[in-house]
Amino acid sequence: MDGFPTLPIEVARMILIETVKARGLRRAARLRFVSRCWKREVTDAIIDSGVLDGHWELTLSPFWPEYLMRHLMRTHRPLSRALRLLRLAAECVVAFRRSGNTMDSSSDDHSAVRQYLWEICQTHQRKRSWFTHQSLFLFLVSEPITPIHDTDEDFKLVLLAAASATNDVALVEQLLPTISEDCTRLFFSNTPPRCSPIVGHIGHPLEVAAFRGHVEVVRLLLGAVREPSLLKKARDAVLVHAAEGNQMETLELGLLPRYGSYDQALVIALKFTSSPDIFERVFSLCKDHSAEDLSADEPLGMAMRAPTVDLDDCLRWAAMRGHLIMTQRLSVGGLVSMAAEYGHTEVVAFLLERGLEYDPASLSWAAGYGNADCVRFLLERGAADRTDSMDQALVKAVKKENEPVVRLLLEWDNPPDKEAWQGALDAAEEQGLSSMISVLNGYKYLRRWVRTD
Repeated sequence: MDGFPTLPIEVARMILIETVKARGLRRAARLRFVSRCWKREVTDAIIDSGVLDGHWELTLSPFWPEYLMRHLMRTHRPLSRALRLLRLAAECVVAFRRSGNTMDSSSDDHSAVRQYLWEICQTHQRKRSWFTHQSLFLFLVSEPITPIHDTDEDFKLVLLAAASATNDVALVEQLLPTISEDCTRLFFSNTPPRCSPIVGHIGHPLEVAAFRGHVEVVRLLLGAVREPSLLKKARDAVLVHAAEGNQMETLELGLLPRYGSYDQALVIALKFTSSPDIFERVFSLCKDHSAEDLSADEPLGMAMRAPTVDLDDCLRWAAMRGHLIMTQRLSVGGLVSMAAEYGHTEVVAFLLERGLEYDPASLSWAAGYGNADCVRFLLERGAADRTDSMDQALVKAVKKENEPVVRLLLEWDNPPDKEAWQGALDAAEEQGLSSMISVLNGYKYLRRWVRTD
């Protein structure tokens, strides 16, 4: 291994694992950038160290696909039912692609199954709020371990979700007649989560198909939903997820011919899309609708108390997500801080060029995010003139261990004062951030801080 040339591989791996445990997840993750060789080795060490086990934001981590794949391929310990369902589903999809028969899963094509599982491990949508809180159930092994049968409803649903995610249209078509009408409620997540937690990762069949633009799969799934009230909810799920995936064709399948009154799904779609064409298509259907009947406890209720669709609220989402084109279309208010918080330099530039002002927090938010270009842009436009802005930005950058931003602030023509430097050093020492302590001490005798009488 690069960096441990004289040590056996097993010893080097143990050293990395113990290093990860000592540094913690966030700081250990930076070791991946030491060299190309270290990226693979450090990732393995992070997973093997156990620091990810039980982490409530595990599914949002860049390590999640590798973590899930490692558990799926585990053979030395029993797997949870959720993981066994996914492995069997993968075998059935591979078998169906080969012979047209899902039950011919005795294939020794382990490479194809592994490749399919890896594809599924990387299949996750950007919006996974429910799954984030349910992911730990994926790995719970219940006793006694019960066998999985091809007639089990949870197996058929997982298989359907996998086929929908990978656009295996023929398999979806073959599965639908075998699924009970009651289970069509589980095609999307608007209902209480009764399905296997692995579906939360793959994506509910309708939602993942709409998000990925699988038109024929969406058409087949919608055709299987018979109950009128349920069909409206299914269409709403298609509408929202197609908008988030910027998929116009599947979006059209979710739209009703007309909307006579306010419809919340339309407004959510406006906020999730980054496509101007989709925004204009959806906005044309709801721009004149009243929101008077929307109760305050519903999602988006507070944002939609105005008599018409709140474009300011849509603009805030566009700025947070860094959608420059959408921000240009909607810009009507001061949103520099919100765009800076997520490091979107182009959006910040557009808003300032339009005459919008940044508040003192803008520089601090940008420093916390760690986008040095965004910080520099704000500094060049006068953010350094406010002492409180520079001081707050330095402390936040240190706490986030954003070294390029820390150096940029300290080397600027008008750097934070000595008291701010000391406050940042105190914060670094309190949190045990040795790398930041070293950087700050390198500026201890900054010439512009030397007092001359």
